[in-house]
Amino acid sequence: KNVELSDTWIIQWRGEADEGYSEALRELEFTSAFRAEMADALALLSTNEGDVNAVDQFLEGIQFHFQDALTYDGPIYEHMDTTSNDDDAELEWEGVEPIPLAQVKTYESAMQYLVISLQSSSSSSSSSSSVME
Repeated sequence: KNVELSDTWIIQWRGEADEGYSEALRELEFTSAFRAEMADALALLSTNEGDVNAVDQFLEGIQFHFQDALTYDGPIYEHMDTTSNDDDAELEWEGVEPIPLAQVKTYESAMQYLVISLQSSSSSSSSSSSVME
């Protein structure tokens, strides 16, 4: 059984377009930093050495569920032909800057919903429900 730590949070990521900074890397970085901060806070509350195993189990039971918060439905181009003088294409995009197809996922994952849940120690499986339904 999972216990939700809070309501849904929202994260606005920085550097999502930087080369080499993948979605998997930033989520790993966030979850590792979160667990480290929790470990420090729990260590301050710890009263004996036996608490270390309990803290480790607690930290391993923390589950993070990320879901994109943005949906891009604007103009997309696969390859921009800057030499074209197609008047119809200019009217279609007037006032709206199209983005490359490769950047759509980057845009959509730049802000994500996050639900943090705690897996109870009596259960070895976790629920995989959708973050936002």
